[in-house]
Amino acid sequence: MTACSKRESRMLTIVREDGTCSREISYHVSEQGLMTKRDEPLKNENINLPADWERSWSVVGEDSVRHPAPMTQSQIDSLKRTYPNESIRYRVMLHARRQFDSVGEMSDSLTQAIQMLFKAESRLEKRFKWFYTYYTFQETFSCPDPSRYFPVPMDEFLGADSAAYWFTGQPNMALGLSGAEQKELLDRIEPKVSLWLSTNFLAYIYRTIGEDYYDDVQNPPVSRERFLALQDSFLSMPAIRHPENVNLLNTGQEVSALLRDFYHSDAYTPILEDSTLLEGSIVNRHRGYMLLTMIDFDYDLVMPGKVLDIGIGTVRGDVISYRLTGERLIPGAYTIAATSRVTNVWAFVVMLIILLLAVASFVFGKAR
Repeated sequence: MTACSKRESRMLTIVREDGTCSREISYHVSEQGLMTKRDEPLKNENINLPADWERSWSVVGEDSVRHPAPMTQSQIDSLKRTYPNESIRYRVMLHARRQFDSVGEMSDSLTQAIQMLFKAESRLEKRFKWFYTYYTFQETFSCPDPSRYFPVPMDEFLGADSAAYWFTGQPNMALGLSGAEQKELLDRIEPKVSLWLSTNFLAYIYRTIGEDYYDDVQNPPVSRERFLALQDSFLSMPAIRHPENVNLLNTGQEVSALLRDFYHSDAYTPILEDSTLLEGSIVNRHRGYMLLTMIDFDYDLVMPGKVLDIGIGTVRGDVISYRLTGERLIPGAYTIAATSRVTNVWAFVVMLIILLLAVASFVFGKAR
């Protein structure tokens, strides 16, 4: 499910008339993951699949043949000889499939599988209308606690509609605009998004200094507690909030200058000059955010009967396709929804019998 340049990761969801469903996740894993035994949970990268998920594998670009998992060492060696210049990780696709009694159980399983990087919630509404039964399926994805990823609120930089359009494409603010007008629209939004992201990264650095390395600061101008309390004031400096200064937040030297201007002290410069010192702490502290932004896969949905409404998806045959990425969860909850209709053949049969009985009754009644 984590991003790869080929965008081959997929998730297939099948909803059935009786409310049961199935889900198949297809993604790239390491050789160790491909060789994980059937009776063992698959713990690879950021996905933790219990042993009750059925697994198979296929070779990308060759055919659609599924082979039983796990792979053997001889199979891996054979592929390495066939593709000597390619990584087995990106040549082979692992497919994990499981049946569920309800869509709620299915979403809960996904939330656990991706270790709470996001929360999945779904519902299936079934409406009986004699000749037809209508099915509406929704699955909503959201960040459990966005503030842990983005300590600086987005609404301080751009409006809700602009943010949603940038990250999800909805609402479609470009509807009716020419290509040049669309570019102009995006050019207005992009600097604000970049400044917001850069300010959040600066907040990571600031927080890391205060919580992890303040004891290493020589002759600090303020106490640790005061330093942490002044974070919002520091991040509100005009030099930081001006869109033209977005590139000022890219290096330790530039951040040192900002801290020097705010605190009138060079006490924090030695820490910022050692880029490796902060890097490890920032990566560990905000690993969840980085993994969230790496999520990138296609979401395929199969509904019972004839599809009537696909929401923000596209349809080909019986399969509705959506895009699901970590970035789409940044502005708020992201919902995939579709509606379909199943024809109740028995209802037409019953109606036909009633009509035939009525006609027969009328004919025989007149005959008497």
